[in-house]
This record gives sequence, structure tokens and C-alpha cells, in this order.
Amino acid sequence: MPLFIFQGKDRFSMQQEVRSLREGVLEADIIFLDGKKVSLGEFEAAFLSLPFLSPRRVIILEGTLNVLNSPSTRKKFSHLAQNLPPTTFVIILDEESRFPLNLCPQAHVKRFTPPRGEKLRRWILSQVEKEGGNISSDAVDILCEFTPDDLGMLSSEIAKLSLYAHGRRIDKEDVIKLTSLSLKESIFSLVDSILEGHLGKALGALHYLLLSGATPPYILSMLCRQFRLLIQAKELMDQGLPPANMCDILGVQGYALSKILSQAENQSCLELTSAYGKLAEADLRIKTGGPPRLTLDILLAELMMRA
Repeated sequence: MPLFIFQGKDRFSMQQEVRSLREGVLEADIIFLDGKKVSLGEFEAAFLSLPFLSPRRVIILEGTLNVLNSPSTRKKFSHLAQNLPPTTFVIILDEESRFPLNLCPQAHVKRFTPPRGEKLRRWILSQVEKEGGNISSDAVDILCEFTPDDLGMLSSEIAKLSLYAHGRRIDKEDVIKLTSLSLKESIFSLVDSILEGHLGKALGALHYLLLSGATPPYILSMLCRQFRLLIQAKELMDQGLPPANMCDILGVQGYALSKILSQAENQSCLELTSAYGKLAEADLRIKTGGPPRLTLDILLAELMMRA
């Protein structure tokens, strides 16, 4: 059955699979549909259309169809899916894994999960090898902390590192110098993990910062600053102030402002204030002789209890 359902968060590998299915198909015979907007009638017309200049037509549906909200539309879709013309390939990209698979029992379902641990290390090594390079174990360690859920970005960074190394081994210093995950972006990543209550990701982001040369007092000061901005932003949002008017008050703009607003959106002032209090306590412990790294680890665990 020429119906494929791809699920999972590894969008990079998913898109690679899509490219392989599109091979040999001209752009004129590829149809992209947005599941949130397309009607069942539009979907049916695309399903039944014949290829124009290629051996097959490829329909790529992004997300679950919003119109599948009643028994009648589900029945209609299921009938269409089971009676596809042999020259039509349908690819459903379902990153959130919400598509009702029972509607297409004969579909080819494949799940794409971002690699972790040793699998991620092997993936990095294979990407470096594809680029014609080699890499040190320390450099792989840092890349594993880089942005493990975005293999596309990681692939781009590996290509950039391989080009820079120009035949020699990629080492830790190369990664720290060249990768686009700056200390500020790492702080954003750490805050994201804290707000999500994801201890593993938070420890990974913290480890990356330390490997990059950031000291515990610096990391803590940046976290304190970030949570102060989050509290201010949340108060301004609750007052109904437009984002354009927040720039001067918060002292940030552009990407930094949008990131702060997105982080503050699903938090309450009480939650943010409580977290800031724990940050202040950790800061005091370090300043009065407490072990810096252990203090940070304890802080993260305490913040997870809050999340």
C-alpha cells in the first residue's frame, strides 16, 4: 500500500526518508498539504489525481487532518486511504504521533526517535565520516550535549567543523570555538529544561556550559538574570502590554525577547518567583563557601520539584 505514516520527533531523519521516496519525482507531481487547513474534498482531489510528468505522484501531508473530527469524515478518509491509485504515494508526517492509525491498518508506519547515548555518539561519528573527517572523543562528548533533538542543526555544525578542520582531527577546542550554541543560547536551553521539569536535559545543558568554560558563579548569575527577566515579562504580559512596548522595559529585543516571552507564557508569577528564590539561596551558598558544582546540581533537583 503506497501510504506511509512517519511519527516521532526526529524530523531530520524523517525528512531524509521523505527525500528517498521523492526521488525521481518532479516538483510538478509533488503536493504539499497542511493538515490544519486542508478540507477533506481537497484531500480527496489530491488522492485521486494522476501524475503529470513522473511515474508517480507524491502527496505530503503535514500533521493530522483537522477534519477527521467525526465518524463520517473518518470513514471517508479510511475508504480513500485503502483505495489509493497505485501511482499515488501519500506520506503523512505526524511528529506528535496523534494520527489515528486504525484508519489505515495497511499503512507503512515508521517511528523516528532522536538517538540518545551511545546511539547518538555513533550517529555523530557516522556523520563526521560522511564529511571525510575524524573527531576526538572529547569533541563528541560536547556535540552530544549540543542539541540532541535537532539532528539537522547538529549535521550542519558537523559539516562546518569538518570544513574548518580541513583534514585534521576535530577536537574539543574546535567545537567550543565554532558551534553556534553560544553560552547565551545554552542558558536559554537550560532555562527551557528547568521550566519543562526535564532533569536530564537540564543536566546536559549544565554539563555543556561547564565544558565550554563557564564557571558555576557565572552560570548562576545568568540564570538569576534570566528569571528576573521572566518575572518582569510575565507581569507585563498579565498587564496586557504589547511585546513591542516591552523592549525598553526589559532591555532586550528580537530573538532574545521572543524567547523570554515564549518561556514566560505558560508559567505563573508565583512559580517564577519561587524559582528565583531558590536561585538566590544557591547564590548565597556559593558565596559563603559552598561547593559550586554540587550546589548547582542540588539547585536543579530543587527546581525540578517546583516544576
